[in-house]
Amino acid sequence: MTKGKAEMRSMSMGDAEQHLTDLLEARSAPFDFGLVRLDDIITAVPERYTRQPRNIRNRLIKWLKDDANAIQLARYKKGDRPAIQLWSVYDHEHWEAKGAAACNDAYVKRNPLM
Repeated sequence: MTKGKAEMRSMSMGDAEQHLTDLLEARSAPFDFGLVRLDDIITAVPERYTRQPRNIRNRLIKWLKDDANAIQLARYKKGDRPAIQLWSVYDHEHWEAKGAAACNDAYVKRNPLM
């Protein structure tokens, strides 16, 4: 993407999305690890930016896909671990190769209060 195109895209973003883009570029929490949950991202958005709280999930999913270039990973569903929907924000090939169970374990190890 050209610098001009990136600037235009940035200017068209909402405050919540711009805040998250800044966190992602700085690799600040919740983007300090390659895996995130949508709830982690929602929690990272200051309340003042969520003017339409019921629409925030859809807006942030769109941001994850279109602007953060995140990949929604397969969800682990076997019941011996928490069922967590994870998104890869870095090292997509690494996380996709690991599989759902290993991604789940890595996320829980990194976030023990989960």
